[in-house]
This record gives sequence, C-alpha cells and structure tokens, in this order.
Amino acid sequence: MHRLSTHQLPKLLSSEVISGSPDTNIGRGVIVGANEAGQTAFMDVEGQEAGLIDLRTGERSNVVKVASFQDPLTPGLISIDPSGQKILVMLRASMHADPSLVEVDLNQAQTRTVHAFDGPGWLAGAYMPDGITILEQRLGESPVFSIIRKGQTVWTCEGTQPPVFPAAWTKELYLLLVCPNPNPLTGTGPNELCALDIVHGALTPIVEAEGHRIKIGEEDVIIEGDRQSYRVRMTRS
Repeated sequence: MHRLSTHQLPKLLSSEVISGSPDTNIGRGVIVGANEAGQTAFMDVEGQEAGLIDLRTGERSNVVKVASFQDPLTPGLISIDPSGQKILVMLRASMHADPSLVEVDLNQAQTRTVHAFDGPGWLAGAYMPDGITILEQRLGESPVFSIIRKGQTVWTCEGTQPPVFPAAWTKELYLLLVCPNPNPLTGTGPNELCALDIVHGALTPIVEAEGHRIKIGEEDVIIEGDRQSYRVRMTRS
C-alpha cells in the first residue's frame, strides 16, 4: 500500500497543557454545535426537536421534529454545515441501540438517513470540506470503530474510541483523537492526536492528548478538554 511520504506528515514542534474548555451543556438531553461561521444548532432529545439556537437568549428557530428515543444522558454529537441550513444528528429507535445518522434540512423541515446499523453502538457525522465523514462505533462482544467516507471505510480498529469529530489538516490528512492501539483485553487505551491519510488509510500518532474537540488555528491545534486542554504546534510540510 502506498502511503504519504514522511515529509507530507505533520511533525510535532511543541505541546503544552492549557486551561480547560468545558463542553457546552444547556440542559438534560440537549446537545449543541457550531460551524465556523458561528451559527449554532441544537437537538433536544426529550423534546424531540432540532434546529438553530441563539446561546445568548436561548431562542430556538427553524425547529424540526425528530424521532429521538435515545438515553438523554448520551444524546450523541451534532454537526452543522457551513451554510447553517443542515445538521447531522444521531437518532435511536431504542435507548442504547439501533442508531441512525440523520441529516436534518432546517429550511425544508425534512430528514434523510445517511447511515444506520442494528445493535448497540453510536454514530456521528461531520461536515468535512469534501463531504460527510461518518464515525461508526459498534459495541457488543467485539467492538469495532470505523471511519467511513464516500461509502468507503477509510480506517477501522477493534475496540472503542472517543466520540470526537475529525478536523481537516490538508486535503488528504485528517486530524483525529483516537487510541491507535487499544489494549486487546479492555478495548481501550490512551488517546493520541493522530494524522490519518484519508486516501490510503495510514494512521500516524503525533502526541498523547485527551479532549472532546479538535480546533485548528493558523499557528496551532487546540484539543479542548473539560479539565485541561492542549495546544499543539506542528509543521504543515
């Protein structure tokens, strides 16, 4: 298998611990997410609705009804597209099983299923520059995590991984927060910021880190966590 040459992979320059950034929580069973333009969307599991929200006032708009039957304590992730017109959410047919990744068109008040599977696990979808990327975590006796792009599995790993969206570093590289080598007995292990070649499926660990969100800045990468965050500086070529 051809892989990107090492000069194309990011090289670690420095890593430091900084103040934490708690994940947004505006109520039981309510998840929120924002796009780069600052537009904010929500899904309310118990209210079975999704739409846009003004975090300053709490005002909701473009509200669409959704069939959300999952546990309010594990509502999943939400992604909003660059236009602010569509969102991706996980809906379940039962409390902890049978997830579906659903795209909600907030202007047309319509939904469509992007991906689904039967059994325990979770799904999340991220709007990336080249389309939707799916995170699939199947649980049960033999947990398996997969990243799916354009209908193809780009990377898969036995075990469980944290529900953290990837970030686009270049056209061919995603930054992920995953455990590259889970313990075969526990299925888990320390998480690392990794570079994934989405064309050839090669994963390269960069630095150990924990958190719930990856944000790419002009000069650094921030891995946001509740108690502490990490500032990572890397080369781009």
